[in-house]
Amino acid sequence: MGERPHYEAPEDRISEEEIARLWASAGERKVKFFKLPTGPRYAIDFGFFHAGKLVAVAEVKDRTGWELRNGTVWLGASKVKELYEYDQLGIPAYFIVRLLGEIYFTQIDKRILDRDYYSISWGGTTKRNDPKDKEPCYNIPFGSLTKCIPQP
Repeated sequence: MGERPHYEAPEDRISEEEIARLWASAGERKVKFFKLPTGPRYAIDFGFFHAGKLVAVAEVKDRTGWELRNGTVWLGASKVKELYEYDQLGIPAYFIVRLLGEIYFTQIDKRILDRDYYSISWGGTTKRNDPKDKEPCYNIPFGSLTKCIPQP
């Protein structure tokens, strides 16, 4: 089938930056964030920095208007793999998602290996009707997500 197309639109990037900003400012975090370059070297969205040091990375999705599928939210297995590799380097890795009108997050760490809790299925969006926009996806239980409380 060849390489998958890259569909991210400018409005997606704006929305994801807003979500990253809100997450970065929540609680005690107070970190700066930068959009990581696109391309084969960086498959995830953002790096978070404190005092010039990388302290976390995250894949950010805006699922406004989406419904939970069997009580889960999907994230492509390739994204989970990239996040887990950062975790293995000692850099906390997160999946941050706007869903059901709120921002939620979960840390991607060794718990992601638990197949009894995190299943993998064939999935992806159907809105573009593109068979290349399907891939193995992790089914992340909604109950594993933490609600983000952004600071004003």
